[in-house]
Amino acid sequence: MDSDGDGFANIDEINSLTFPGDPASFPMTRVNPVGGMGGTGGMHAPGATMVYNVGTPMSPAMGSDAASTIPMGFGDVATGGQMMTTTIQIPAYSEPVDVYMFLQAPAVDPLHFYFLQADGVSLVQDSAGGLAPWLTDTMGEVTHTPWGSMDTTLLPAGPYNFYLVVTPTGRTDMFDAWTFVVNVQ
Repeated sequence: MDSDGDGFANIDEINSLTFPGDPASFPMTRVNPVGGMGGTGGMHAPGATMVYNVGTPMSPAMGSDAASTIPMGFGDVATGGQMMTTTIQIPAYSEPVDVYMFLQAPAVDPLHFYFLQADGVSLVQDSAGGLAPWLTDTMGEVTHTPWGSMDTTLLPAGPYNFYLVVTPTGRTDMFDAWTFVVNVQ
């Protein structure tokens, strides 16, 4: 049962010490067992190099393949609001994959990318040790909100470019990459 309709079961919210009656209070990460895409075993790991330019979706949307999947959403800022809630939703895969999430804010720091770390919250500048996946060797369905809701009026104005990349575990020669742009006024 999900009393507040935020996509998290009441028992998961209780176990995570969040409030199951408040849709703004939810666990930071949810991982479901393999086979979450209708019991099909999930999408196949990337077998080529594909890039999908998505724009600024309000919510993630799971499709039957990478081309029809929108793995990130940004909440109210997508429709001109001031609050940004970055949500990452990775579908189940039939083989192990690594997942990278990084961002760039050209108006603030045009020379660097910032990579989401394994703790799911911290960002590290690209020159601080090379590429490191946020998730490694994963097959399960994952829903994650790294920073909760953020008031964009507190951020410097300009575009914020987000990237989500899925690779077969241990490889970077084949990938599915999704690009997103959030314009902060």
